[in-house]
Amino acid sequence: MYKVFIADDEYYIREGLKRIVNWERLGFKIVGEAEDGIEALEKIKRINPDLCVIDVKMPEMDGLELISNIKSYKNSTKIIILTGYPEFDYAIKAIELEVNFYILKPVDPEILKEKLEKVYHELEKERILYESSKGRIMERFLKKHLDVKEDEINNIFCLDLPWNSYQVVLVDWEDKSLDNFLF
Repeated sequence: MYKVFIADDEYYIREGLKRIVNWERLGFKIVGEAEDGIEALEKIKRINPDLCVIDVKMPEMDGLELISNIKSYKNSTKIIILTGYPEFDYAIKAIELEVNFYILKPVDPEILKEKLEKVYHELEKERILYESSKGRIMERFLKKHLDVKEDEINNIFCLDLPWNSYQVVLVDWEDKSLDNFLF
């Protein structure tokens, strides 16, 4: 499941968004919400969602400023803007911030579902690409063809290794059965 965060200053909009589509059937789980931009940014940094659904007009920090902050530290987060304001300036700024979709309120459930399906497929493509590249990254690291620090490798592979150094043995044998292998 991909994690979703909702930021909207209207309680009933947030609650409606939770019920308007079947998030779990679409591959998403709502993991947090906020009613203003500052609260949203703090929670988003802590929760690290894959998708944020953000209202443009919110107190403390508006949605566009929130998106700019999110993009400055984690550019891969997908963004759907929800707004009741069809103003062209907002749409231009949204394009500049590379948001995924811009949806006007009131939200049509079918349009939201369609956009969520597209975001899901994009996230899946990125996940598959990332997973397939992990093996090549580890191989290049072990052969000393990749200049990265151990803590970066730990982060990539979520290894959480406690020691400062390790010895690695790579074994490749013709007979793939373990019967002839001595332990």
